[in-house]
Amino acid sequence: MDLTYTAEQDAFRAEARGWLEANVPGVPLPSFDTAEGFALHRQWERRLHDARWSAVSWPEQYGGRGADYLTWLIFEEEYFRAGAPGRVNQNGIFLLGPTIIEVGTEAQKQRFLPTMASSEIVWAQAWSEPNAGSDLAAIRSTARLDGDAWVLNGQKIWASRAVWSDWCFGIFRTDPQSQRHRGLTFFLLPLDLPGITVRPIAQLDGDTGFAEIFFDDVRIPLDSNLGEVGKGWNVAMATAGFERGVSLRSPARFSTAADRLIELWRSHADPADDSLRDAVSDAWMQAEGYRLHTYQTVTGMIEGRAVGSEASLNKIFWSEMDVRIHEIALDILGARRRADGRTDGALGRRLPVLPGRADLRRHQRDPAQHHRRPRPATAQGGVTVRFSFTDDQRAFSDGLHDLLTGEFPCARLREMWEAGEGHSPELWARLAEMGMLAMLVPESAGGMGATFTDSVLLFQQLGRAAVPGPVIEHMVAAPLLAGTPLASGVADGTTVATACLDGDPFVAHADVADVVVTPTGWRTGFTAERVDGIDGGRHLCIVSGGTVEALTAPEDAADLGDWLAVAAAACLIGLGETMIDIAGDYARQREQFGKPIGSFQAVKHLMADALLKVEFAKAPTYRAAWSLATHQPSAPRDASMAKALAGEAAYRASRASMQVHGGIGYTWEADLQLFMKKAWALQRAYGDSRTHRRRVADAVLGPRPG
Repeated sequence: MDLTYTAEQDAFRAEARGWLEANVPGVPLPSFDTAEGFALHRQWERRLHDARWSAVSWPEQYGGRGADYLTWLIFEEEYFRAGAPGRVNQNGIFLLGPTIIEVGTEAQKQRFLPTMASSEIVWAQAWSEPNAGSDLAAIRSTARLDGDAWVLNGQKIWASRAVWSDWCFGIFRTDPQSQRHRGLTFFLLPLDLPGITVRPIAQLDGDTGFAEIFFDDVRIPLDSNLGEVGKGWNVAMATAGFERGVSLRSPARFSTAADRLIELWRSHADPADDSLRDAVSDAWMQAEGYRLHTYQTVTGMIEGRAVGSEASLNKIFWSEMDVRIHEIALDILGARRRADGRTDGALGRRLPVLPGRADLRRHQRDPAQHHRRPRPATAQGGVTVRFSFTDDQRAFSDGLHDLLTGEFPCARLREMWEAGEGHSPELWARLAEMGMLAMLVPESAGGMGATFTDSVLLFQQLGRAAVPGPVIEHMVAAPLLAGTPLASGVADGTTVATACLDGDPFVAHADVADVVVTPTGWRTGFTAERVDGIDGGRHLCIVSGGTVEALTAPEDAADLGDWLAVAAAACLIGLGETMIDIAGDYARQREQFGKPIGSFQAVKHLMADALLKVEFAKAPTYRAAWSLATHQPSAPRDASMAKALAGEAAYRASRASMQVHGGIGYTWEADLQLFMKKAWALQRAYGDSRTHRRRVADAVLGPRPG
């Protein structure tokens, strides 16, 4: 994992920044949902194209620069930083264009892509129908063969940009006997053909960003289909994948909006208003989390991994985040906000039109582009920002997963809880044998010399299995004891270490530990009095007496709290994953009204929301581990962000899983309780979510007054 840029990427950024600063209009263009604004935005698109900035990730022969996905993200950051105009041809360049590159014929690529890149032809999206919006498979518009032409009939609605666009793309039912996803074909056609009527739909602000399109015996050539006849659903889903994934909403949009929200807060808000301060900080965290998640997704795409459910998760996440950022802006503006739903340029964008459910919300304008097929790194220097793990790191994680699955099932964990045991000597010996307990210990002191980045996936696996005992504490504390008389024993696991922060009233696992490490020293010969706690695998103790000695390198222990917080965050992610898995298994087996409860939409949405939280906590946690391993200045902020998001994700997963289980979830016999209780305990360990959120807010907004 390496989250730094190459010299070539920095040079690309400088080139993009220089061009944008010299060319972005000094006065914002009128809305492209008006005739004047549409024309001016088309001119801007041609200017971008002439400088080869309109579609940087497209192949060069079609008007792009052949850039990789990460280079595209850099361009997007600079584009939004410069406050450049919205992309009027986004339906073409960012949705249809990548689809043509992926599934189109060479003739279609040559015909459509160059004029799309230059915006000589601007495209409208014509998918939804009056009774087929979110349920796109309910399409009723038809296309029938008639000699040398297809004849189209029907109606489309919510057609973005259709009032002013030149062409549209949409799906029509070509097999009248088919139902749902079958028998649909994806067509490309001009909007000025005989039989087409475009009727504008006025938005709340009076502009016409959408339209209805009526097709009355419209004749188009036989080669107007994109993809195979009858396979239009597959093509449409490819296009939707670009829309929902990293394509339609680049992270730069939200990072820029969050930064402007902070500026707005500093200019207009009462700094003593803690609720508003927390809301602004949360918006920044959400935007930053989305940025990190996108970098992780893009790295996977470059490495050849397909984009699966991440696309839908992205769509839900950015839809809700988009609305939330603007809601907070309106709260800050208070009486200064305008009645027409605008923020007077405070965030550089108009507010969303329909702040309803994510799966019903109309899409908003924005630049972005990507192709889902992996492409090699560019010849100019290649990919350096790598938000991914190596094969060795994944293999070690998989090996630990296999060990825990095979030798430490829930039945064994339950036995330990019932016996009052918070530590498994057998498992401890196996982990020591793997070298895991000494992963972070320098090789010179008998360890593996690994970094915190190497360990974060292992912490996640420990959480997935709800492993009891001081494993994460020992791993984090062990390198701090290098150079002490305890070093060799700690490295081979014969000396058990735990860790805590100065001032903590309780020390986890002190009843089985030989040494307690704090940021200021290490204690041996102590007495540990166990107190009752919610997690049977995490014994809390009051420690007294013993001998305290200074660490040989106390400066290395300054970040102990952050290391523990990130290790706990990774465990919480693993716990969240397992709770979701347990709930999913139960929902597939438990029946109500003659069908599995998992088939009910309410249950699906409940679990999808929990999964969303867990998935979007991963990238910030992995980034925090890298920040600590490479001593980034932002490491304290990153660690707190990780702990806050992971704790909240695990809590959401526990609540959702409990709701799916119903009454059985409250019983001792349910395995779910083993993971819920550990999640609840770890969420509060090493700083709860509120503490870490305030720490992030202080880093982003400045210290709280007073």
